[in-house]
Amino acid sequence: MLTERANGHDPLERTSGHTGDGSVGASGDLVPLAHMALAMMGEGNVECNGRVVEADSALKKEGIDKVRLDSKEGIALINGTSAMTALGALVCYDSDKLVKGAEIAASMSIEALNGAVDAFDERIHLLRPHKGQIESAENFRKLLSGSQLVSSSERAAMKQSRKEPREIRDIKLQDAYSLRCSPQVYGAVRDAIAFVRKVIEIEMNSATDNPLILSKSDEALHGGNFHGQPVASAMDMLSISLTSVGNISERRTARLLDSSLNERLPRFFVRGKEGVQMGLMGTQYTATSLTAENRTLAYPASIQSLPTNANNQDIVSMGTIAARNASKILRNAECILAIEMISAAQAIDLRDPEKIAKGTAKAYRMIRRILPPIAEDRETYVDIAKLLEILENGELVRAVESSVGKLN
Repeated sequence: MLTERANGHDPLERTSGHTGDGSVGASGDLVPLAHMALAMMGEGNVECNGRVVEADSALKKEGIDKVRLDSKEGIALINGTSAMTALGALVCYDSDKLVKGAEIAASMSIEALNGAVDAFDERIHLLRPHKGQIESAENFRKLLSGSQLVSSSERAAMKQSRKEPREIRDIKLQDAYSLRCSPQVYGAVRDAIAFVRKVIEIEMNSATDNPLILSKSDEALHGGNFHGQPVASAMDMLSISLTSVGNISERRTARLLDSSLNERLPRFFVRGKEGVQMGLMGTQYTATSLTAENRTLAYPASIQSLPTNANNQDIVSMGTIAARNASKILRNAECILAIEMISAAQAIDLRDPEKIAKGTAKAYRMIRRILPPIAEDRETYVDIAKLLEILENGELVRAVESSVGKLN
């Protein structure tokens, strides 16, 4: 693995430390692509197998020929949207795993909170036929099928009919939106991911250089395909959608840990003396902080144009910033979901793990294989890291799918 570096450091580390900095997303991703091209030419320093060495010697060691540029090829390497598109493709790919993981986490929380399953009835979603919403609701039905911890409004109504009027207020007919509206929220995320995927796929298979040389007609056409607005707008949309994944997850975690809302579970899941033991109180702080950070990062980069190049580039896309923001939001959202899953698994321990659905049982057992129940306070950052690993590599989703079939 070769990575271009300058003076023994990431080439842009002297500014803010993030690879991909320095592109305004128009006239191409000039700065990041120039550093990549420099290494391909055997110039500068690169990181090779964990060591910083001269690019020329690294290429020779790896048996890679240096690129020798001919007419027009230098600008072709740097005058396109390749950096933002590559970042966008990675985020888009990981977003598919994220939304499935989010539906698994939500299903565990719904069981832990004795939620109702009516909200996932297919008839509801066919009356508002957004594709993503229909797919998400189907996933919830798969994941919660057979659960003995969930309820239904029909069951609640039967209980209500047997109660005295003064007791009816204790019967719950509907859940809070963070449970009941999960298919609507995740459905919108799914539709956004599908749109972004289409944009990225088009961009990956496009010519984004300028001027474009048309060999058949021997013409050079000067245009603006290097302008990253399509990718920038799509990545901003994805950032907003991924932020909503964290928003609703954090709300469910808050509900799980609040004894006034969690259906008679102990506050913060403290098993010892409250005040001496913290339970998952501190873990929730992390979820709350990351949720707030994501809301800040989700502010659109694609509207932040500043003119450059003596006002020739007077409107630019900031697409690479948008892609980097989306990547950071995705990682934060994964952490927020991990915290929800840790909380939901702890709540299921306090209920009855034998009563959960086949789909969520697979997730619960995998979590418990790597994380023991929290009997007393411990460093939960270790728990979060372990759960993040099986979320990010797709292992958790694959395990659940082996039980309930492929999720949408």
